[in-house]
Amino acid sequence: MRITHIVATPISIPFRRPERWSYGEHRGITTLVIEMHTDSGIVGLGEAVAGGPGPRTLLAAVEELAPLLEGRDPTQIEANVRRLYYVGGWYFFQRTGNLVIAGLEMAMWDILGKALGQPVHKLFGGRVRERVAFMYYLQRSDADVRTHTGEAVEAVGRGFNTVYIKVGDEEDADIELVARLREAVGPRIRLRVDANEAWTVGTALRMLRRLEPYDLEFVEQPVRMDDIDALVRLRGAARVPIGANQSAWTGQRILEIVQRGAADVILTDPHQEGGLGPFRKAVGLCELAGLPVVFHAYSGLTINMSATMQVLCSSPNCMLAHQAYAPGDIQDDVTTNVFDISRGSAAVSEEPGIGVQLDRDKLQDAGRRFQKEGFYSFFDENAAPVWVPQR
Repeated sequence: MRITHIVATPISIPFRRPERWSYGEHRGITTLVIEMHTDSGIVGLGEAVAGGPGPRTLLAAVEELAPLLEGRDPTQIEANVRRLYYVGGWYFFQRTGNLVIAGLEMAMWDILGKALGQPVHKLFGGRVRERVAFMYYLQRSDADVRTHTGEAVEAVGRGFNTVYIKVGDEEDADIELVARLREAVGPRIRLRVDANEAWTVGTALRMLRRLEPYDLEFVEQPVRMDDIDALVRLRGAARVPIGANQSAWTGQRILEIVQRGAADVILTDPHQEGGLGPFRKAVGLCELAGLPVVFHAYSGLTINMSATMQVLCSSPNCMLAHQAYAPGDIQDDVTTNVFDISRGSAAVSEEPGIGVQLDRDKLQDAGRRFQKEGFYSFFDENAAPVWVPQR
């Protein structure tokens, strides 16, 4: 079997409501759908996310890398990926390269699973859980605290046992909301917050102490992603567990976090690590260190989520609730089966490969939306630098 050609389609899928966080406002998901064709007729699917550089940058990278894969055996995944990094020139630019290479690598796993008639998780050793738990993403808005707490209570009633919310805007408002949420959902529901690098070390120390009474599962990325020293300091000074996400971009940074004891939880994903295989290696490293891993939802579309589930279900230390957008927040998708966490968890696919099929009409609609509306950037041009606390 040989790879004949690769098609990458840029798409945009809007959110039902804009996502607000410390970087600004995010209107939807822009990504590249990867179709890797082979001479056997098997087509592998993957997704390359536009997580900073726009999709046209990623599309140019795919077009440049595709000739390095054409004519090669798609089941030789490790060798093919090394070729992309070294011959393709992305070794020195891994953070951006991982976004692209993850989509190509994902498609190779899909091909291998389809060729063998097996779901990818069996190639990773098989399931240790039949369903994977997901958190409820309670989005901040202009609504009052009562509206937010009501939404959280409703989600808990539907089966979610973990609630997540963004912080890092105004300190007193953040504390009030967390306090009211804890009161509303009760002591058994896990509550986690994400500052997305919004705090200085001093602000983070103050906020972590103010948050201690509310029994948080962890605070995600309280300080700038490059400052591992700050994470070490915070973890030693506060009693609230620390989660590292932006700091955990690439396996090398995860190794440093593990070695320095800089976090209690690692949040990463196939796109931060460069594919399903590198993601699983990072998860295994954390398992040896006794650290849980939470999947970071760079994209909530079904291709990415179903592919990632193949690792999450086969890794013992992926036992906490994982990230996903709340049910209904993503207005559409491009697959015949749509990822469903409406009851707080999702079943693992037993279909060959990553377990998804494209809906051609929806793919064309999403492609036309990208051509018309462009890139849904993660960043708001009016947002202040993320390390400046907002008052």
